[in-house]
Order: sequence, then C-alpha cells, then structure tokens
Amino acid sequence: MSLPSTPLCVGDVQHVARVSIKLDGTYTIGDSAMRTFTPKETPVDLSPSQRVMTGAKVTVHVSYIQGKLYLEEEDPHPGRRYKFDRGDAIGMAFEDEFTATNPSATWTNVVTRKFGDITVLYSGEVDGVKAPIGNHSAEDLMDRRVELKTTGLTRRNNLPWRKWYMQSYLLGIPTVFIGYRDHADVVRETEEVHLADMPIRENQESRIAREGYGALVSLKKTFASLSEGEVGSDDAIWKVTIQGGALRGVKRLNENQAQKVKMRRADPEHPVDRLGIVPRRIIEVLKVG
Repeated sequence: MSLPSTPLCVGDVQHVARVSIKLDGTYTIGDSAMRTFTPKETPVDLSPSQRVMTGAKVTVHVSYIQGKLYLEEEDPHPGRRYKFDRGDAIGMAFEDEFTATNPSATWTNVVTRKFGDITVLYSGEVDGVKAPIGNHSAEDLMDRRVELKTTGLTRRNNLPWRKWYMQSYLLGIPTVFIGYRDHADVVRETEEVHLADMPIRENQESRIAREGYGALVSLKKTFASLSEGEVGSDDAIWKVTIQGGALRGVKRLNENQAQKVKMRRADPEHPVDRLGIVPRRIIEVLKVG
C-alpha cells in the first residue's frame, strides 16, 4: 500500500490514564511505578552487571472485536528472568543510574490520538519524571516527563533522531535526556534535548505519521475484507508483522496457540477474563465511553 501523498492531520495527545505494571503482568491505575529523574555528575560507569543478560524477542498480537482492532506487543513469558542484548543492558543501566528506580514495575501512560480519520488508544512506557520545582499542579506532571537515551561519544554527530523522536512524539513526552559514553561504557557527557528542537525535518515527521497510518489502514482493510468464518469469533488472536508501514504477515493463531497467549499473564489468585488479548473489563469501559 502506498502512503498518502498529502500531509496527514495528527491530533493532540489526550491522556487517558497512568498505569503501573508489575513483571507478572498485574497492574494498578496510578503512579506507584513512576521513576523520578535524578541527574548526576559524570563520569558514570554503565558496565553491564548481573541485572540483565543477553538474548530475547517480543511478539505482536491482534484481536479484531466488534469492528475494532486491539494490538499488543510484549514478552510472551512475563515474570521469568528477562534476557537482553548488550545495547538493551547498557540502556537499562543508564535508566537505573539516572532515576530513582522501581525495578519490579513499569510506569506507562495510556493516551488516545487521532491519525487522519482513525482514533488510536495506546500505551507506552515512560522512563522518568523530573522533580517539581516551586508551585506545581497534578497536570504539570505530564510536562515533566523525560525519555532517557544513551549512545557512544563517537556517534554524537550521527544520532538516531528519527527513532528517538517517534518514541517521544507518540506519547507527547517533551524532553529527551542523552548520556554519551566512552568505549568502556562510562558516561562522560550528558545533554537534554527538547522534542521541538530535535533535527527532524517536517517531511520526516509527516512520513513517520503516514507510515503508522498506512499500517493501521492496511490492517483494518485486511480484517474488514475477511469473511465471518475467516475472522472467527471475537476471541480469536492473530499474529501480525508490520514493517515500514506495510503488512509483512497476518496469521490467525489456532486455539491452543491463542490460549497460550491468553494464559501468559495468568495469575490464579487474580484471574482476568479476556476476550482475545483484551480484558473484558476494558472492552466494557470503552463501550460506555
């Protein structure tokens, strides 16, 4: 599918909820997992420790329920000892050093935003929040959020601005804090960059939005074109691969595979009734809303 040639109208970020998620997948509404951003004097040693190991991938699953698409990307085995490649390990060490950490939970923001004629509800992890200065309100907490990134000193003039911009832009995080490290993974310099000051050309920003929109439109058309038998029940789960705004694979999981996906976060003491990948409670709330 070709991308739309005209600029895509992207709406403002509308905040829905703040959620704290534990490693076992259980969650609470609120800020118990929120990390406070704590700047430090350099140098700071990020040499990998036993906190993380190398390896691992994530999966993407989709449910098509009553004409709406629900997408979820996560580790299929939450609660186990996670494995990461070296880059992930260094990034996590950087986050741990520059925040007051809560290692057993993740703080996420749930937002809604319009992309063209499609309204999307999604969530994402937020690395930290700056401590308030002087008078402040509950609302300005969202303006104090910060994304943490680290890279080598030699890459300072070739930073992955497009990727970093996208991650912050989707959630409306206004600031990125960057740590530049030497060959021994010691942070020697730091820099704070505001989202509005990132060297992303207007056409690049538009293409980022259009690629996401193109993928959503393609996915929506794919499911809308399927027969009732092909779609199956609302409880069906699909595995989808998306790359560069295009669908690379759409596969419906069989009953056993779908059940494994649903049970990956099962907690016998706090069972969650799911329709596909989605807790029924969320579907009911969205109906009311």
